[in-house]
Amino acid sequence: MARVRKRRAEPTARERLTVFVHRANEMAGTRLVRERAPLNVRFSGDAISKAVSVEMPDVDLDDLRSLLSLFRQFLLKTDTVYFSRAVNEAIRYSTDDTLTGQLRTLRYAWNTSYANGGAIPIIVDDRTLTAEQACDLLMNAGVAHNEVDKIEALRQLDVPVPLVRLQVFMTLPTLTQIIFYAAELIERGLAHGLFDFGDPQGR
Repeated sequence: MARVRKRRAEPTARERLTVFVHRANEMAGTRLVRERAPLNVRFSGDAISKAVSVEMPDVDLDDLRSLLSLFRQFLLKTDTVYFSRAVNEAIRYSTDDTLTGQLRTLRYAWNTSYANGGAIPIIVDDRTLTAEQACDLLMNAGVAHNEVDKIEALRQLDVPVPLVRLQVFMTLPTLTQIIFYAAELIERGLAHGLFDFGDPQGR
């Protein structure tokens, strides 16, 4: 007789926020972050020809994959540490006005940097290629993960792939700092009892 497996219980809000902090700390421990490797994009131009050249950061590919594989978790709506859900839950359960205000400021900064236009305006078919779309395409098309539909979408995109990379590199330092600051606030809130989860299990 086949055994019926019990469905695993959904993690509580407290557990999700705790994992969020752990993953952020793990990302902070990657070599690119730990050694403060420069991820700056350099622009140079010629005043006569008006030509502009772009120099992408020279980083080790394995180090970059290590960072992006963790960073990607904060972008996935299905992941326990999905950034927007974590911050919204922290705001919902916060009992401290200062903490709530700081979290709301971070949420606004995230939406401005990630969900909207991103660091630079890249127009594709009269629509702006946002940092969110660029991260989704680049990271899921071979850098941190392989999804056939994303690989095909990136191939068919009517914009040079280096510009997609440029959008990601221009936005990555800001987004990782927002994640680290959010984790710091949430960790402090958990440690000092600044969240009221409504029941002992923290659902």
